[in-house]
Amino acid sequence: MPPMRTRCLALLILPASCLLLELPARAEPVPIDPLLVLEELSSAYAKEPIQELVQVAAMAPASSRRDTFRVRFAGESCFELKFGGILVWTEQTQAGLVLRAVHERDAQACFERAVDPRTVLEELSRELPPLPAPQLVLALRAGDAFGEPIPYARAVKWRSASLDTDATPARASLIGVGEGCSVEMICSLEPPRLISAAFEFENGGARIVIDVRPDPAPSAGNLGVPVEHRLRVGSIRELAPRMGDIAVGEPFPPMSLLRASDVLEDSAPSGEPASVEPAGPCLVVFFRQWDDDAIAAVRLAERIAPQIGSPAIHRVAVLNLGAMTAGLLDTLAALRERMGAHPFLFSVSDASTINRFATPDIGAVVVAVRDDGSVAAVARMDDRFHRRPDETDEQFRSRIDGLTDQAAREAIESFRADP
Repeated sequence: MPPMRTRCLALLILPASCLLLELPARAEPVPIDPLLVLEELSSAYAKEPIQELVQVAAMAPASSRRDTFRVRFAGESCFELKFGGILVWTEQTQAGLVLRAVHERDAQACFERAVDPRTVLEELSRELPPLPAPQLVLALRAGDAFGEPIPYARAVKWRSASLDTDATPARASLIGVGEGCSVEMICSLEPPRLISAAFEFENGGARIVIDVRPDPAPSAGNLGVPVEHRLRVGSIRELAPRMGDIAVGEPFPPMSLLRASDVLEDSAPSGEPASVEPAGPCLVVFFRQWDDDAIAAVRLAERIAPQIGSPAIHRVAVLNLGAMTAGLLDTLAALRERMGAHPFLFSVSDASTINRFATPDIGAVVVAVRDDGSVAAVARMDDRFHRRPDETDEQFRSRIDGLTDQAAREAIESFRADP
């Protein structure tokens, strides 16, 4: 008998046809009616509690984009969508179906409108960019549900469908052709769920690929959030983060700040001003102009610092100007002259800096940042810090000193508290 090594080599060089004979033959795909598959999908999404994570990739020759959203179904035309900070849902009330929406960073506003289940997607399309969610179209049976699975693919005729019984669970593949597009949709049948969909468009060579899987972090309880005490707005487009959306305990947001000295002295090592990201522990003083508010904010930061380990104090002028112009340089030069020897940073956007912590009427803010990057305290120079018409200079300084001491104690306690 040949040695074991020789016998093993002999097996490795057997013809592939001999090896294939040992494998179980895969069953041929079984042709089925595509409309029956779509009916099963439609029924499941319309009646069953389902939560899914949807990933969409839109690709074109010159660009690509990827988005993720969550969708949840609860029967009776009730669904929930969460994407880009917006939460949209429908709810059955005594008066009928209601479409509602909120922004996750605005606890005060709500959109609300009575809708017909058959036209709810039309309402959404008037308020939001088209959303590629075939299962939502199937659940609501809106319009030509089978002929327009996503807003971009119209007049789709389903030419064929085949069943793969070897897959676990069994899968069906549907092929369709529409106006200037083709589509392949894959779904499971046990239970009926969408798995993926790929759309090819003749115009421009664009392609949209949708991948669906069970939501790894499913929600419990009712759809949406309570809205009884929220202010109603007229459009979903009006929902946005409120001014001052960063709360204590949340991460200090990334922001592009520049050193004034780099611009004024043209001293940046690379020739271009480098952005600065304040890192904790630190105190960041934002101010819109160098006035009483800004001076009070700096004094507050200087009182807080020795009590929390003397971290760096970053003074940030929020100029909200446009490009690097002579006007900007003059403004920076005037600020440096008024502020003395203290170096300072600046930003040309209030939306990404001070407005993350305060409303536009607040002139200055002190933000304490822990070493883990979380916001420990926010002190706003509100109208209590403004000079009163009947105050003398001495009275004003005395009152501001008292307010500053109180604000410092509160900030220090917050900083020392467990995050």
